[in-house]
Amino acid sequence: MKNSLKKIMAGVSAAAMLAAMPAAGVFAADETESAFAVREVEAGVVITNYTDKTAEKIVIPSEIDGKTVVGVDNFAFGLVSQEVTIVVPATLTLDNLDVASFMTAAVVNKGIVEASGATTVNGVVKYWINDVVGMNYTDAQISEAVSKAIAHVGDVAVGATLEETALMVVKEIQAGNCGFSDANLERLDLVLKTVPYGLVTLEGPDGTDAQTYAAGKINLKYVVTSGYELGDVTLDGKVNLYDAIEISRYMMKAVELTDEQLAAGDITGDGIVNLYDAIEIAKSLMK
Repeated sequence: MKNSLKKIMAGVSAAAMLAAMPAAGVFAADETESAFAVREVEAGVVITNYTDKTAEKIVIPSEIDGKTVVGVDNFAFGLVSQEVTIVVPATLTLDNLDVASFMTAAVVNKGIVEASGATTVNGVVKYWINDVVGMNYTDAQISEAVSKAIAHVGDVAVGATLEETALMVVKEIQAGNCGFSDANLERLDLVLKTVPYGLVTLEGPDGTDAQTYAAGKINLKYVVTSGYELGDVTLDGKVNLYDAIEISRYMMKAVELTDEQLAAGDITGDGIVNLYDAIEIAKSLMK
């Protein structure tokens, strides 16, 4: 028991030491680039892309770089290839949520790729565009659209799976980058509304625009929660030493925490975030 306590306190002490060091020092490893890419709008920022393909739980923060997160673009989570839970903040608005904001490669694989029976990107896209949407594009037209889309996404397509690549191509088509007419793009939007989810769960507060959005989709589950996991101060979907470090940095006045982060960091439930909360995180890691 004494050895365990020593390890816990050593971990917390290390966190405090790291928090006190300059950004160019050992703590620089924590200053990693966010997995979220965003674009600015008048009300805040909209998520355009999420790069962690292996994430099983994604926490969308209410703020990124001090700007309110108000929306999610089409296919922003498109590279996620397994069942996923996405924790959404109350700040998302219907005006900034698109027809396929939470569609993933896993959803496309189950609903489109498997049904098509195709083994090539051209085959999957042709099935999606012609058989599902009801267009009548020739093989040559499909091939040209696929080539334009892949050229536009560049290196992102390198090493991507069949369903990931097909989704990226349809994303580029839907964005108007492949020469499809406005009428056909509208038809594509209508069909995207009918794709069943089943492999995506949204979690968040009750009565949000995101909850209303989910209710309009087929099998897109919405679970009412507090919107964060206790201990996940960094809001990255997991509790680890970096959360204790973030509390230590907050105590040293090296960073400010949002209300959402403070709520997640108050492990002891006493209304403040301090060393005792960092110790509780360390204890949970020892288990």
